[in-house]
Amino acid sequence: MIFSSPEYFIFFPAVLALSFVVRGAGRMWLLTIASFLFYGAASPPCSLLLLMISMVDFTAAIRISESGSALARRLWMWTSVCANLGILFYFKYIDFFVNAAGHARRLFGGGLPAPVFEIILPVGISFYTLQSLGYTLDVYRGRIAPTRSFLDYVCYLSFFPRLIAGPFVRSHELIPQLRRPDPLTAGAVADGLRLFLMGFVKKTLVADVLGRVLVDPVFHAPHKYTTFMLWLAAAAYAVQLYGDFSGYTDMARGSARLLGVRLPINFNFPYLARDPRDFWARWQITFSAWMREYVFIPLGGAQLTAAAALRNIAIVFLLGGLWHGARWTFVAWGAYHGVWLIAHAIYRKILYRENPEPAWTRTRGYGLLSWAVSFLLILIGCVIMRSPSMSQAYEMLHAMAAGSSGASQIISGQCLMLMLAVALTHAWSLLPPPIRYLEDCPASIKDIGYGLLIIYLIVNSGLGDPFIYF
Repeated sequence: MIFSSPEYFIFFPAVLALSFVVRGAGRMWLLTIASFLFYGAASPPCSLLLLMISMVDFTAAIRISESGSALARRLWMWTSVCANLGILFYFKYIDFFVNAAGHARRLFGGGLPAPVFEIILPVGISFYTLQSLGYTLDVYRGRIAPTRSFLDYVCYLSFFPRLIAGPFVRSHELIPQLRRPDPLTAGAVADGLRLFLMGFVKKTLVADVLGRVLVDPVFHAPHKYTTFMLWLAAAAYAVQLYGDFSGYTDMARGSARLLGVRLPINFNFPYLARDPRDFWARWQITFSAWMREYVFIPLGGAQLTAAAALRNIAIVFLLGGLWHGARWTFVAWGAYHGVWLIAHAIYRKILYRENPEPAWTRTRGYGLLSWAVSFLLILIGCVIMRSPSMSQAYEMLHAMAAGSSGASQIISGQCLMLMLAVALTHAWSLLPPPIRYLEDCPASIKDIGYGLLIIYLIVNSGLGDPFIYF
């Protein structure tokens, strides 16, 4: 079940209605059962995997807090690490690494083909394994006390609005909201509906249309298209990716808001970024925070030598790329962003060596140039990520730089208008808050706008393509 499916528009109102009737522990049972129904709709056995992970980490956290021995605490911590990462590795990466080993063996003269396991990837496993592992690590570090209620923990981990694709939320931030939700005021209803409707539009009107009409045809056969079309397709994929993933997050936050739960922002107009640090502070914000907290800082962060700090950045981005997908292009995409961030760190070190902030770096011209260069580099990364193979990524990037011999074009006014609309929303975010939030706009005009969005949602429910990150 996904947010844009007809089933969800039956499922969610039923859960919402029952949540008004059931309170206390009954509410936790309601949300837990609803979450497992939501998750098990695609594959019931996957629900057992989610339950098993919940049991392992709930038990590990309790044992860590109760153990007086440092050795026992470490053993339980590593039990959690091995269980979560082992399960993630088996379901998501075993075919990738077996195939890589097979290619390496053939390269050195081996003749046996690599076995193919064809393991079905459980939806959302990349998210909830890291979410659960983060909980155990927080308990191990003494940052939080473990919950003593298994129902609370399994409800936290399985909470359906954020189960499949985030955002990441820590237990001490979410469990109290699940138990004592915000009252469903008129403002909460307006916020929840606005978030869900805007996410639905981003997904079905922006991301899906750009993917079908422009992105998929060009990336399927880049040699057929002109240089302009290759650049346009790269930009369209950047918009599609943003619309798809941020649209999901908006629908997740809107659903949670109607249930009295506030989930954090995960995207903050990322294509306004002026450098890689700014980009990753705007893109997948909660995942970036997770990687910083549980990978970068434990490696030593930036507190060691400059070389060690750069090494840590490289490790984080290689792992981040691999987390996004078990394909060499994802690894290359992560490495590419790591190199960009390392190069920017070296640039800043040289630039600010004598003067903490040169005056010319505060000019509008420098800011505009920084944005243009950053967006260009983001598009190059998008080509690497979207390409099915490294050879095609090279082929397309080479054609974009040196000129393509293709002659085909896809002239779609609809796609251009959608890309322009996303660009305008990014620009709109720069306006002062009273204008940005339409504080002076008559309520009747806002109501008409929301009404049109609701009509669009009803007419188009069930027509959306699968989410990219699923």
